[in-house]
Amino acid sequence: MADADRLLRALDDGALPDLPTLMIRPGGDARLVSALTAPSTVWQPILPHLEILRAAGAQAVDRVAGSFPQVLVCLARSRTATEADIAAAWDATDDGGRIIISGQKTDGIDAILKALRAIVPVDEVIAKAHGKLAVFTRNGPLPDPFRAWADRGVPSRNADGFLTAPGIFSADGVDPGSALLAQHVTADMKGEMADLGAGWGWLSLQALSTAPGISALHMVEADRIALDLARQNVSDNRAQAHWADATRWDPGARMDWVSSNPPFHTGRSADPSLGQAFLRSAARLLKPSGRALVGANRQLPYESTLAECFGRVEVLEQTGQYKLFRLSAPGRTSGR
Repeated sequence: MADADRLLRALDDGALPDLPTLMIRPGGDARLVSALTAPSTVWQPILPHLEILRAAGAQAVDRVAGSFPQVLVCLARSRTATEADIAAAWDATDDGGRIIISGQKTDGIDAILKALRAIVPVDEVIAKAHGKLAVFTRNGPLPDPFRAWADRGVPSRNADGFLTAPGIFSADGVDPGSALLAQHVTADMKGEMADLGAGWGWLSLQALSTAPGISALHMVEADRIALDLARQNVSDNRAQAHWADATRWDPGARMDWVSSNPPFHTGRSADPSLGQAFLRSAARLLKPSGRALVGANRQLPYESTLAECFGRVEVLEQTGQYKLFRLSAPGRTSGR
């Protein structure tokens, strides 16, 4: 991963000191931890990434706080979220300490640098591994522009009235894949249901509102920020929230229904294998009589995985961009 490559090269070159470091949103690359002999602390809301970093020896924290001589901020998917992270980093850095921003050129590091230079002196910019490391010093209280960045990063209601936050998937509104899937949730659905990759809870809420026979709905989400918002958006007492990797989640009992609009990106990189892992997990979680509703982008190579995992694969609807499947007979090869 590029953040680890940049950090390693900057340390090797002597451009960065080996100090106790708080890392904000670092990717799931153990080298980010092993590169430093000094202790590493990480704030990472994405559970699979966090598990890798903890296994490498990093201490995990639930929020950005403390007092560190050095803080590393890795660019988030959202510029607003990155700006809020930089403001939080200021408060978590010792006065006179170093704040380091790392990001790819294609991810917007130059725009962040331009905004930073309008607020604070940037001490150094190191071009490494198709991106840049920018270093500046924390001096004094939080500058007012950073305070504005922090304010814009807090959760707020989107146009549909749901609580969301910058940086989570589809924060501005319901994504079309989930909207299509919700049209095929029916009132006769009964029993336990799992929503794999529940996000901020919209699809789970539609299922609970439509099907009174659902006895429990498990919202399974790897992004802790999104899951915390889902807890607030879905007040139905049948809903249960699980901070978990949906590809490895084990509820201890099989489900009657699974719904999922699986992700197909790891960070900003397309990774269809992630969606395929969600499909295998859906088959694993279902009772023999269970069924799944799955939405997907049309171009993704899911059909062979579906045929391996389910005896019956029905295409319920197709649009120019999306395809919706109803799946049954889990664990049986369809022979297609």
